[in-house]
Amino acid sequence: MIHIIFNLIRPLNVFIGICSVLIIFNSFSFNKTLFLTLIVVGCFIASSNIINDLFDQKTDKMNNRQKIYSDQIIYIYISLILLLIIGVLASLQLNINSQIISLLIVLPLIFLYTPILKGIPFLGNFIVSLLVALVFVYAEVSIFENIKISILPFFLSLFLMLIREIIKDIEDIKGDTISQIRTMPVLMGRKFSIKVSIFLMLSFNILLIALYFSHFSNYKYLLAINLGVILPNSYCIYYLFTNQIKSNFRYVQKIQKITIIMGLITLIIIRNNL
Repeated sequence: MIHIIFNLIRPLNVFIGICSVLIIFNSFSFNKTLFLTLIVVGCFIASSNIINDLFDQKTDKMNNRQKIYSDQIIYIYISLILLLIIGVLASLQLNINSQIISLLIVLPLIFLYTPILKGIPFLGNFIVSLLVALVFVYAEVSIFENIKISILPFFLSLFLMLIREIIKDIEDIKGDTISQIRTMPVLMGRKFSIKVSIFLMLSFNILLIALYFSHFSNYKYLLAINLGVILPNSYCIYYLFTNQIKSNFRYVQKIQKITIIMGLITLIIIRNNL
């Protein structure tokens, strides 16, 4: 049962969230505030993934990605409740502004996303991307009680996650159509959604190059964005142009996961220049 819960919380997503906090903290020292911030971020990300899977059982089964079975439900709900309690209690130990972000903005969006917001074309993609990007802002507010260095990482992360979410919806179009979830690919069609994702990848590549000339003109940043983001994005653009069957969208989504991790490395370089 432990390995089932472990898979549901999506360890990679939790790891990325923790790395995002550490990027903002940018120090090898460790204190109570950092520890509590990591607990909140880890618990809320894990909880959101479990909630999403609980609501998406029917759709996941149709998309051949069934993760939850009837005999596991009670243990999954217990794990979810424990994660939420720990996350809320930890957040209450931090400053009031961080509590506003975590308890009044993030937590309601986590509960509203799958049953309501996910079915609103593009808005659903934007909300889940926003939740991921807010980790940077939340970390800075919690640890430094300020919003300054997290602004650029916030927007870059938002962009990168938005691309992946649209690709994921294209992959899930069959199950979402049957379940009557009105995502962008379901409402606007696969071809339109592919064009949007390609446009976002091209725009993101251009943005990263522009940042090199305007703010971060060092070879480490240039190497990181080229190898970690621009080349994978360019390959995905080519792949989407030439291969448009379901299995290939899953392949592109996996590449985008790697791009997100490489994007974190880029953000580390950016953080040291802010």
